[in-house]
Amino acid sequence: MLRQRHVVTRLIISLAALAVFINAAEGKRNSLNPSQNQKMMRLGPIRLWKRSLAAFQWEANVNRNNGIAFAKETSIVPQESPLHQVVCREEKNLLRLTEKLFTGYASWLCSGKVTFGLLQAAPVERGGVEIRDRFLGLAILRFGRPKGNTVSFTTKLPKNENGHKMARDQAITTQCVWYFPITGGFMSAVTNPRGAGKVVFCLTKTEHKISANNSLQQPVQQVQIKTELVDYQPTIVGLHLPTNPIRTSFYLGTQSIIHALVMWRFHRKCRGTSAKEFEDISVPR
Repeated sequence: MLRQRHVVTRLIISLAALAVFINAAEGKRNSLNPSQNQKMMRLGPIRLWKRSLAAFQWEANVNRNNGIAFAKETSIVPQESPLHQVVCREEKNLLRLTEKLFTGYASWLCSGKVTFGLLQAAPVERGGVEIRDRFLGLAILRFGRPKGNTVSFTTKLPKNENGHKMARDQAITTQCVWYFPITGGFMSAVTNPRGAGKVVFCLTKTEHKISANNSLQQPVQQVQIKTELVDYQPTIVGLHLPTNPIRTSFYLGTQSIIHALVMWRFHRKCRGTSAKEFEDISVPR
């Protein structure tokens, strides 16, 4: 446990230093255009562990005109991983699969291996959950009942090397999205039972069907995980508009880094999910 804490602490310090460097470089660039600096302060996008097939990429920004913060994290699920195999096998049951994969986020966040027992998840009214400080009982963030949906669409692929686009060259994409509305808590500057921002979890499965010499090749399947923090007004940034640049930089340099670290671990946890955990959602063939 002590070794794990040292590793986490060093990683947070390293990422925070990286954030400070990026913010400084971004501030220098934006100083050439003051109007842009008033609109948006950005961090990233940054890609971590580039050599990995499941490279994790994240970015964050704050709109200083309205105090709205945004963050996005993406990673590719390797083809050899159990999750990739289950997703490709359970095409007709992806919504239930992603419900099992994503809706336990709050409980996972409060587990000892993530936050060392400092937080606890408690159910609240209307199917929501509240993340609390274990010692003081302070409500840090409150989420409403999660909602999920599935969207499928087909996209024609670009022309091939010879400049021709075959009729069967296409990508079939299925997205399963789960929304966790943020309804309040100490870290949220706004309290609203209907939602004051949201955390979005999305699993995207894309099947590329490519034809060559009038024959259909073996389809290539790609699975991606994406998480987003949308329309969120953090307490650190405040409600005074335009937002204070020091408070905004502090948020981007610390809170977004911690958020990115947590999401990196959550993405890794999802990619490494055992196939046995999805046995109860299998449908008859």
